[in-house]
Amino acid sequence: MKKLLFIFIFLLLPIPAFAGEKEELTCKQELINKDMIILELQSQVLQFQYNNKQVEKQVVQEKLKALEPKKEEGKE
Repeated sequence: MKKLLFIFIFLLLPIPAFAGEKEELTCKQELINKDMIILELQSQVLQFQYNNKQVEKQVVQEKLKALEPKKEEGKE
């Protein structure tokens, strides 16, 4: 009877361990998914900032080009 009880307990012990491991892995997966979402949003923010800097650069270059003829006229 003790052997049967021991075998029964021995067989039931891994079930909570596997359930706990599955829960832990599920939580890790959720954290990874959230981290990926955060990284994607950060990437979008960086792309937006980069595009804004490109526009600023173009505006500055256009202003510089607009000033060049005026400087040349002043030298003559």
